[in-house]
Amino acid sequence: MRPFGAYYPYNMETEPPMPGTLSGTGLAAYYQYDMETEPPMPGTLNGLAGDEALKLLGSAKPSLVATYWAEQKTDAVWSPFKRRQGCDLYVLSNAVVERAQTQSFGGELSNLGVAYRVPLPLEVVRRAFIGTRYELLSVEAVFARADTRPAPEMLFVAKLGPRELDDPEGGRQSLDDSAALLSGKLVLVEPVLIHDASPLPHFEPAFRRQFGAPVAPMRGYGETLEQKGQSHAKALVPSLIVFGGLAIYLLYREGKKAPERTR
Repeated sequence: MRPFGAYYPYNMETEPPMPGTLSGTGLAAYYQYDMETEPPMPGTLNGLAGDEALKLLGSAKPSLVATYWAEQKTDAVWSPFKRRQGCDLYVLSNAVVERAQTQSFGGELSNLGVAYRVPLPLEVVRRAFIGTRYELLSVEAVFARADTRPAPEMLFVAKLGPRELDDPEGGRQSLDDSAALLSGKLVLVEPVLIHDASPLPHFEPAFRRQFGAPVAPMRGYGETLEQKGQSHAKALVPSLIVFGGLAIYLLYREGKKAPERTR
């Protein structure tokens, strides 16, 4: 998942001139923030609710300082990141989320997630959040930045985003319950810029060493329409053979029963 840009208001009266802003007008302008090259700015990535959540966590240190490793595309397919990107994970509770939303006048947190240790089918992860105000956006494998082994231990982060208000799968269920369904922890995911151009460890060998094999695909999930058509056609072949043989047998039997025509 590529990092995204955000915008924060620029005040010409109190801040130094910024490239690309309005000049000589006395009006506030907006300066584009690039997460790839600049440090995080307050109020841009998590919004006001995210800032409030960090305040509520106080001086707590991150539960995990992590590096992104790969994104789960289907149950059995992972796409490794091409360069190092980081995140800090702060364990929090649903109560902190609700309080942060209240103190930010109803704002939603855009960088929530659930960290868990065993790879799961995407549909299982998605269904864990039915009934909550948040939905699954993506699943990434991460590893602790302090783990410098050739095959570091990985864990997984299900990234969440606010649902549309009219989403029929939404509700007021606690995110703590959703995290428990995945045997994980609710976390705030703070993006971090990493100044390290070294290549990432090889993902697939590390995955197989830790878990043995990729997650077995759930039937029909993550397949293309063409693959689904082929799967359905293959599944029909034995039935067609049976029914075809039965039809031939019935025709043969009826032919033997039919009386011979008199001349």
